[in-house]
Amino acid sequence: MNYPNRTVRQAGFRMISELSELQQVLLFARYGKGDVRGDVTEGWSDLLALRDLSFAMPANIQQQTEKLYKTWQENSGEISSADDSSYLMINKGIDEIKAEIIAEISALH
Repeated sequence: MNYPNRTVRQAGFRMISELSELQQVLLFARYGKGDVRGDVTEGWSDLLALRDLSFAMPANIQQQTEKLYKTWQENSGEISSADDSSYLMINKGIDEIKAEIIAEISALH
């Protein structure tokens, strides 16, 4: 589907904001032992907003957002464990979506 540039820009900037909030939850969950800002249930509200916003974006961003949702679902309970793999997978997914959004916005005329 072809979305107007303004819609993609607005949704993209909002998604970057939500991704940053999710990344903050991720960091506190990993490194802020006992800090309430690292409560992974807080990340769900960011993920739900991201899913909704992704419908105003191109299909590749929608697909990556859905992949991140599933990765969070499967790994968020293990973020604070000694094994870094869950943290790294989620962080990588966040960074990949940010990069795609920035590329998409940059390509708009």
